Amino acid sequence: MINLVKDLFLTSDGKIIAGRVSENYIKKNDKLYTFINSSFDSSYSLSEKIYLLTHDLSKRPLCKTCSTELKFKNGYTNFCSRKCSNADPDVLVKNKTNVSVALKKVYEERGDEVKSRRNATLEQRFGQKVTSPFGLDVIKQNLQEHVLNKFGVTNIFYLKEFRADGKKVSQDRSVQFNKLCGYDVSYLNDSLISIKNLCHVHGDIEMKISDFYNRAHRDRSGIICPICNPISSFSSFELLFEEVLKELNITDYVKRNKSVLKNLELDFYFPNHNFAIELNGCYWHSEIYKDKKYHQIKSDRCNEIDIDLWHIWEDDFYEKRDIIKSMLKNKFGLISNFIYARNCVVREITSKEYKSFLDLNHIQSSINSSIKLGLFYENSLVSVMGFGQLRKSLGNKEKDDKKFELVRFCTILNTRVIGGASKLLSYFEKNFKWDEIISYAKRDHSKGNVYKQLGFIQDKICLPGYTWLVNGKRKHRFNFRKSVISNINNKHLTEIEIMHNQGYYRCFDSGNFKFIKKKQK
Repeated sequence: MINLVKDLFLTSDGKIIAGRVSENYIKKNDKLYTFINSSFDSSYSLSEKIYLLTHDLSKRPLCKTCSTELKFKNGYTNFCSRKCSNADPDVLVKNKTNVSVALKKVYEERGDEVKSRRNATLEQRFGQKVTSPFGLDVIKQNLQEHVLNKFGVTNIFYLKEFRADGKKVSQDRSVQFNKLCGYDVSYLNDSLISIKNLCHVHGDIEMKISDFYNRAHRDRSGIICPICNPISSFSSFELLFEEVLKELNITDYVKRNKSVLKNLELDFYFPNHNFAIELNGCYWHSEIYKDKKYHQIKSDRCNEIDIDLWHIWEDDFYEKRDIIKSMLKNKFGLISNFIYARNCVVREITSKEYKSFLDLNHIQSSINSSIKLGLFYENSLVSVMGFGQLRKSLGNKEKDDKKFELVRFCTILNTRVIGGASKLLSYFEKNFKWDEIISYAKRDHSKGNVYKQLGFIQDKICLPGYTWLVNGKRKHRFNFRKSVISNINNKHLTEIEIMHNQGYYRCFDSGNFKFIKKKQK
C-alpha cells in the first residue's frame, strides 16, 4: 500500500503532487483513505501523514539541537527554531563562511570607501590618524593591561609555554597563533616547521614558517595542505604566463593594473589593444574566496569601457598551453599561416577524428555531437564544426528535430582558415533540415564575433555557470549530480552540501553569450 501512496503522490523527481493532497481525491479509493488515516493519530494533518508515508518516516523527526518534535510546514527543517539552528556547529561554520564571502564582496566593490570612512571615524573619535583600531594607543594599553593582569607579563610571547626553546619571538607568533586554532606545530629548524595531521591525504606536513603564518593569516578558518594546493601556484602561474608572452614577443602590457577598473585589479592589461587577461588560480578563485558573480562583474566592468577581457584558468594553462598560445597569437595578429576555405572541401567525419581534433585544438576539449563536419585542405583536416539536438543540461526541455545547437567550432592551431566557419555552416544549412540553430560562446575567452559574422543574433547573456574543483582541476558539474553522488546516508542533503562535506568547491565562470539563427521563410 505504501508503494501505491508513493506512485500516486510523488513525481519522478521525488516531489509531492500538491493537487492530489485532498480528502476529495483520496476518498475515491476507500482502502487508500483508510490506510492513510490509520497510519498516524489525529494530531497529524492529512498532508503530514502523506509526507511521512512517502518519505518512509514513522514519526515526526526531531530537532538536531534540542530533540523536540519538528513542526510540519510542507516538509521538515533540521531545527525547531533560529536559536537551535545558530547553536549547531555546522551552521556556525556555514554562516561564518557566508559572512566572510559577503565582506570580501563589499571590499572588492567598495574597499577604498570602507577604509576611508573607518579611518575617518577612528580619527574623529580618538584624535589619531591610524589605519586599524590596533594602532590606537588606548587599545594597545588595554591589551597590555589585560595580558599583564592575566599572565604577569606585558607580551604573551615572553611566556615559556608559548615559546620554542631558543627561537625568536617573531617565529613563535605563527606557532602561538595556530595553537589557538588547534594545530600541533613543532620546529624542525630555524625556518621549517612540521604540522601534525594537517592533511587527511598526506598526514604530517612540513612547510616554511613564513608560508605557514601567511596561510594562517589569509585563511583563519583552516590551513590548507601545500601539497594539495601549492602555496606558490598563483605566483608560478603568473611567472610562467609572462614567459609565454615574452616567447611570443608581446611586451606592451601593464601588470596588476588597478587604475582601469578602480577597485578591481587586472592581472595583465594591454592598453594598445583594449585587451586584458585575468589569471584564475583554481583554488584561490573558487567559491571559498570569490563570489559567484566575481568574474561576471569583472567582465561587465571591462565591457562597459570597451575592453575585451579573457579569463585563463590555471588548469587550462598547465594542460592546454599550446592552445592558449595559439589563441594569443590570433588575438595579437601574430599568425602567418593562412588557408582559404575556397581551396578546401567539406566532409562528414568520424567520431574519432572529431574528438581527437577538438582535444588537440579547442580550449573546451571535445563534446558529443550527432553531426560532425570537417574542412579538409589538401586532404588534411584543418577545421571542424559539430551540431546536436538541444541539450537538456542547459535547460532545453522541448524536442524538435529541426532545432539544433552548434556545439563546437574549431580551427587547427597557429592557422587562420579564412571563411572556414562560413563554409562549414553553409554545408550544414544546405544538407540538413533545420529551422533554428542556437549556440553559446563562453564569455571567459570569447565575445562571439564569429557568430555575428555568420548571421546569428545575440539572444542574451547567461548567468555564470560552475564546475567542481576536484584534486586541483575543474570538473563538469554533470558528473556530480545528486542522483550520482548521493547515498542512503546523505540523500537528505543537496548536491552542494554533499560536495562541500567532501571538501570540494565550485568555480564560477563569467557566463555565456547565447546566439540564435532562424531560417528565413
